[in-house]
This record gives sequence, structure tokens and C-alpha cells, in this order.
Amino acid sequence: MDTENKFEIKDNLIRYHFDQKTNKWHFSIVDVMSIITKSSDARNYWKVLKNRLKKRGNELVTKCNQLKMKSNDGKYYLTDAADEETMLEIIALVSKDYVSPFMRWLLGLNSNKSASVMHNANSLGILSEDKTDSYPQIKSTAEDFEENIDEDMELLIDGYETNEHIIIQAMVAGVSPKNIFIFTNGKILKIKGERIKTKEILEENYYNKELYWGKFSRTIELPTQIKTKKIITTCENQILTIKLEKLDANII
Repeated sequence: MDTENKFEIKDNLIRYHFDQKTNKWHFSIVDVMSIITKSSDARNYWKVLKNRLKKRGNELVTKCNQLKMKSNDGKYYLTDAADEETMLEIIALVSKDYVSPFMRWLLGLNSNKSASVMHNANSLGILSEDKTDSYPQIKSTAEDFEENIDEDMELLIDGYETNEHIIIQAMVAGVSPKNIFIFTNGKILKIKGERIKTKEILEENYYNKELYWGKFSRTIELPTQIKTKKIITTCENQILTIKLEKLDANII
């Protein structure tokens, strides 16, 4: 079965919303179900699946919420929605064949490489125009990465592994995601950014000055090689999280 292009964005194919408070995407579960199940009644399919999950005590249901999204009639209705990680878990339960295509589509949202995605989201009335700067910028070449920001202070990070991923986390309070740049060649990960003051204070008015404002960077030697096209970034509660899929990860 060819699932490679099933998540191409078309008008009203998948409704999604960016939550400014949590810095997360939320997707209409029914819309995703209609793609991966090809059901003539995706709403009922999700209703039955949700009831089964509830009976089994599966926590996925509790992770879902309801958001008002624009319907085909132009009106807004409450619809079941799930964030990125929850949506991936639901997809895996239904059809693992669609996990990778969804992740690739999601990567396009996160790295802002698809102008058509942003256009269609705006046409649905569920995504603010200023959200093009809501995620760190992933650079495809070392040259593109190096020319942006000269390194200065070393960025402090936490790094840990799961069986399939390497997770990097860093506190980026006060840093706009559009001022964060990421590059990897599969063996190393580079992060650069800049914390910019929104208001200049006269030097003589300071009685204490401890916060760091300016450019920062970090080069991380990864414990194992990763897939350079499988990078998921999120910024939640002022913490940057970079999820890297291992090259030998057994993910369908």
C-alpha cells in the first residue's frame, strides 16, 4: 500500500490548530481517521475506537480534548482533537503504515518548509498568520547554519535516550523560536540562538544585572547516528525539546 503521499495538504483534509499557550499542534482526530481508515463514516469509526479504549482503561482517551474547528458549512463545532504525540499513538494503534507519513508531514509543519501548509491552515481559519515563527528553524546544510549566528555562550542541555530516539532538552526562556537554529549531519547536533532584549534599559538604571542576553550555541556529539530527516522540535514551558530518531530504530 502506498502511504507516501496520503498526508498531502488539501483544503479541509486535516484540520489543525496551534495552541500558543502550550506551543503544540492539535489535530482533528476524525479527519486523520478518515485518511488512514478510508471509512465512509470516520466519525463513527473514532467513536467506536474511543469507547473500546475507555473500556480497556487506555490513557490515550484522557489525553484528547475538544476544540472548536471550522466545518465544511463554514461554522465552528467542537471536535475531538489530539496533540502531536497523542495523535501518533492513535495512528499506530490503527495502522502503523501511516506513522512515518504523518511524521514527515508533521516535520513540514515544525520546520516551516511548506508554504502551502501555512496557506491552507489560514484558509481554514484555525491558524494565526504569525505562527510561521513558532518553531526553531532546521537548516539543511552546514553553510546555511553557520552563516546565521556566531556562537557565544554555551547552551546548557539535558540529553537522554530511549530505544528508538535521542532526546535533547534546553531551557530557552526569553528566546523566540524564530531565533533558534538547528543543524545535524546525523552524527552531531548543533544548536544556535539569541536571547534579545525587548526593551533597552539605561546602564545607570541597573542595580543588579545577572541575566544573560545575547548569542548562545552548543555542539553535541550524538551517542549514535540519527536520521537527519526525522527531527521533531517543540517548545513547551520555555523548554526546547528536540526528538531525533535513531538510524537503526525499528519504526514503521
